[in-house]
Parts: sequence; structure tokens; C-alpha cells
Amino acid sequence: MFQLLTLGGLSLTRAGEPSERSPIQRRQLALLAVLAGAGPGGVSRDKLMGLLWPDRELDRARSSLDQALYAARRVCGPDVFIASPTSLALNPSIIASDLAAFSAALAAGDAAAAVRAYGGPFLDGVFISDAAEFERWADGERARLAREYQGALETLARSASARGAADEAIQWWRRVVDADPLSSRAARGLIEALAAAGDRAGALDFARVHEALVRNELGASPDPTVVSLVEELRRAALPAASQATASSASTAIAPRSASHAVADERGVSPL
Repeated sequence: MFQLLTLGGLSLTRAGEPSERSPIQRRQLALLAVLAGAGPGGVSRDKLMGLLWPDRELDRARSSLDQALYAARRVCGPDVFIASPTSLALNPSIIASDLAAFSAALAAGDAAAAVRAYGGPFLDGVFISDAAEFERWADGERARLAREYQGALETLARSASARGAADEAIQWWRRVVDADPLSSRAARGLIEALAAAGDRAGALDFARVHEALVRNELGASPDPTVVSLVEELRRAALPAASQATASSASTAIAPRSASHAVADERGVSPL
């Protein structure tokens, strides 16, 4: 049995053997990655040629594809591919992939297994020369899989919160934030988890970090729901006599308001 790793890099190894070097070349590995992404439905030969040899004449592209398939069969065995009149697919009894494990876990609703299977961004650091179509395909798959991974993390974070497992919820929400530091939803989740655990100061500190990141990276104000949540936390921390004043002040805090602009000019954070 061979193992194809596509999440966090790209390599092919045989079970029980060292993994220093994949037994086939990079473009041939990329072909296996495309087939792994397609699942049981497979990919047409025309699409494979268009992705990996887009600038070659049809006969040369077909010859290159045949050579790549031959190399894979030579290493993995004659039954590594399942062929139909119109497509090719990987034989899962010959090559297992982390991508297949990730997709299967999501389909089964097992967020924890999906997170374990996700070793990093799809084809991270992989570049195939003279294959712009492959690069565009990989970019799209990378973004889709990253969203699915983040969704699995959020599922685990919300489940921990619902069970009252405050520390676990914080750990999961921190991983959600790491996956998408600019996400206002992730920021709200972590702020709420920290506050629920009694760490209001930590929640406010993170909110300030998030605001600075959003301003520096996007040139924008934090999401209004994040601002509102932070103001609620601040009011809850104030003595009762001070809450009316804080409530009045909070109505002036909104992205791109006049008072916000003044705060920007003075270098004062609105959070």
C-alpha cells in the first residue's frame, strides 16, 4: 500500500519504508494529486493533459501523459489506476491519500478525524513549471479545503462550548483564529470563549490584537459585531455607576463614524 500526502506538501511513500524521497517525479506526483482530488469519479485524460501539459501539442501532451501513467504503474503496480472509457481514477486499494481521508471524515460528520487528517495547505510549496492551469486548479482546491478545515475546527469549538468545556473551547477557537486570523467570526468565537472562562482581560487583549491586524492588513475597522461584543465586556467590568456613561459612549463606536475618525487621527484604538 502506498500513501499519497497532499496536505502540507506532496509526496508518495510505501507503507513501512523511509519517506525521504518520492519514487516518481514531481509532475507525475501532481497527476496523482489531481486524481486524488477527483475521488472515485476520476478525471478525463483531456483534463489531465490540459492541467499538466497545457502548452504542448495534442500528440506530445498525450505522449507525456502516457509516460507519466507508465511511471506510476511501474512503481505502484499495474492496477494503480481504475480506467473507464472516459476517465482515470486512483485505485484506493493501492494508493491511500490524506485527501481521501479528510474528505471521508467530513462526509461522515467526524470533525475530529478531519482535523487530524489535515496536515496543512493543499500542495503547500508545490510548483509545476509551464502549468498555469494546474496552479489555478491547485489554488482553488487549496482555498476550498482550507475553508472546510476551518469549518471542522469551528464545529469542535462550538461543541466544546456547548458542553461547558471552557479550556477546550479556547484551544479550538485559537486554532480557528490561526487558520484565518482576519475572520471576524473566529475573533468573536475566541473572545466569547475567553470571557466564558472568566478571562475578560485576555478577551480584551485579543480584541486589541485582532483590531490592529485588521487595520494593518485590510485597512479597515473591525467588524461591528466584534466592536459591540467588546463594549459589552467592558461595560460588564465597570462599576454600576459607570455603566450609564459607558453605554452612552458605546453608541459612538461604529466603523467609520465621525468619532472613530477622530480616534484614528489621535492614534487611539476604538476597542
